[in-house]
Amino acid sequence: MTDPCQRPSAEVVLAALGESAHLAAVAPGWLESMAAYSSALPRFLQPEAIQEGAAWGGLAAADAAQLQSIAQRIAASLPLRQLAWHACWRVFDSPQEAPLRQWPALDQALGEKDAGGFYVLVALDLVPRLRKLHGARGIPEAITRDTCRQIWSFADNHRRGRGNRLGIFDRQLSWMRNYTRCPLFRLGRLEFWLKPCRWTMHVYRNCRTGATVALADDRAHFTDEGFQDATATEAAPVGGWIARLIREAQQVRGFPVSPMGRCLRREVALPLDTWKNVLQPGAPTLELHIPAGGGLTPAACADSFRQAPGFFARFFPEAATPGSITCRSWIFSPLLEEILPPEANPVQLLREVYLTPTPNLVPDDGLWFIFFQEAFDPATAPRASRLQRAVYDYLTAGHVWRTGTMFLLLEDLPRLGTQHYRRHWPSVFAALPDAP
Repeated sequence: MTDPCQRPSAEVVLAALGESAHLAAVAPGWLESMAAYSSALPRFLQPEAIQEGAAWGGLAAADAAQLQSIAQRIAASLPLRQLAWHACWRVFDSPQEAPLRQWPALDQALGEKDAGGFYVLVALDLVPRLRKLHGARGIPEAITRDTCRQIWSFADNHRRGRGNRLGIFDRQLSWMRNYTRCPLFRLGRLEFWLKPCRWTMHVYRNCRTGATVALADDRAHFTDEGFQDATATEAAPVGGWIARLIREAQQVRGFPVSPMGRCLRREVALPLDTWKNVLQPGAPTLELHIPAGGGLTPAACADSFRQAPGFFARFFPEAATPGSITCRSWIFSPLLEEILPPEANPVQLLREVYLTPTPNLVPDDGLWFIFFQEAFDPATAPRASRLQRAVYDYLTAGHVWRTGTMFLLLEDLPRLGTQHYRRHWPSVFAALPDAP
């Protein structure tokens, strides 16, 4: 394998690297990506591009120097170079999303210290792509730079989860595609994209009083604690119950969800002459993403929330006008209020938004972002941070972790800092008319 124009099969490339066990993960799209492969050195392996990408991505000078060295080794190895090309094509150019889950660690080819840098180099190709995309929209360079810092955020996750080694987890590298496709922007501390609401939220607002109520989805299964049960069948879960949502000509009947993220076992009827549906699945929303990196202070979050509507109105005037900010994340689990002190930044954020329950997609849903383990293992789970220790104690006491969803109506942005939804909930709930 000496001719740079050769396009060997994925089997041949992985065999040369001693990584044949990963063929099933690597092979999808191989023929398509190799059809676009050339003998020219890929941009993300070129010294100038690495220097620029590392700087815009927020990486330290020592990281950039290490990446330059790793890139030289990849460039000198045709199998590594072709695998890197394929990884970049999968992340950014594949017509369909093609996650890099279960890709090889490459410890044998590059050594344990440098292997993770292979995936960081691929991630650096985000920078020129984003600069071009943002430049065409006239988006300020400062926002482009801030958005590119997601490279640092993912690299920081890898350092915390893999003994301070440079790298990016394969499951997170694929996320880079969203910045060039949706697209996704960092505005201050938080990131947003404008898209249809993906969550089963049915939110109503009283036209006269301004009261806000979320209703549970039809046929959703709940535990007695008000959490949504993902494992329930058509029958009512043991110790739980099934909600219903019925829309009629003059009213909607359903089970209210408190802003604290739990469904209440009381059926109410909202007259449609006074209650307006202000958020439902498919409605345009500003979907929130929270990059890693700390500093999730109330002031920083409020600043980002307030920036987002004006940004999208200015740079995407042709898009549908959103009426809310929404998110599904482990950070919006109502359980955080039970295990963290009230002054903790995540807890303060929870109290400013309206939490709603959502079923866990997998048993350990959300825990990966806390412990960086594929499955929570109490024997090896790290306990370096206050959050890790608190969640660890909760889980080892026999409890089930819950992820959560949230919304914040844009018309309530002026009320940030007042715990608006919670403060008014007792009176709102008491005034809700019972279903006949």
